[in-house]
Amino acid sequence: MLKVHDKLYQWVRVAAGREPSPSEAAVDSQSVETATMISQEVGYDVGKKIHGRKRHLTVDLLGLVLRVLVTSASLPERQGARQVLKRVHDTGNRVKRLHTIWMDGGYRGEEFMRWVMDMFRWIVEIVLRPLEKKGFVHLPKRWVVERTFGWLNWCRRLSKDYERLPETSETFIYIAMIRIMLLTSSLLLTTEVAYAVESAPVTLVQAFGWDPAKAAYKILIQSRNGNQYFVWYSNLIGAKVGSVITLTYEGSGSSMYFYKLINTGNGKESSVLRYLKAN
Repeated sequence: MLKVHDKLYQWVRVAAGREPSPSEAAVDSQSVETATMISQEVGYDVGKKIHGRKRHLTVDLLGLVLRVLVTSASLPERQGARQVLKRVHDTGNRVKRLHTIWMDGGYRGEEFMRWVMDMFRWIVEIVLRPLEKKGFVHLPKRWVVERTFGWLNWCRRLSKDYERLPETSETFIYIAMIRIMLLTSSLLLTTEVAYAVESAPVTLVQAFGWDPAKAAYKILIQSRNGNQYFVWYSNLIGAKVGSVITLTYEGSGSSMYFYKLINTGNGKESSVLRYLKAN
């Protein structure tokens, strides 16, 4: 299940025009009540006045979950952050570009910030809430994790913690994020696209219109590594020269097989009929 979540996570980022690996992330925690019959890993959060469990979340700046940790609500935020950041770090190349972690004032402390730098070589940035303001305040960078908690609250199974084991609670959070990503991602417009082995954003360099010799539309695209390809495809997708579109493919180098072009802006897609490397 976690492998499905992580692969889908990369597809959604690419569809949004981002690198598969994030460069920044945000961390926060949410205390939730547990059901009456739950007794394992349950505690009292003095600050929030909640008896239950605490969800420690790490998300990228799109609000997509990297890793989650569910503990007793009595566990201090910095201790929970140490554990969930270790899980993020253990994903290896999936976070190879990560350099900055955004947090709120509850994570302040020179010792904790130095620990993160020494262990992971990441910079902790603290965003403080203005004391004179009440109610919701849009905190730069860090607000995305609050939005993710809002998404999760719409899932009835997550309105409380009903699970006997905290590991089961973590699993249901990943399942909820899989559902959210499937609903919001224009990359997975059809089941067929979901089975594409890889995908990447490419730039539309030139449009040639209808090619009667090939009975298809012809364009010139350029990948991020500078390779250019002539592509013949079946249906107009409404992309303009200079725009970024998504290409689904299998393989690499000279053995690549192109399948679809997807305009993530309007959701239109087309099968690739033929392609030829231009450089």
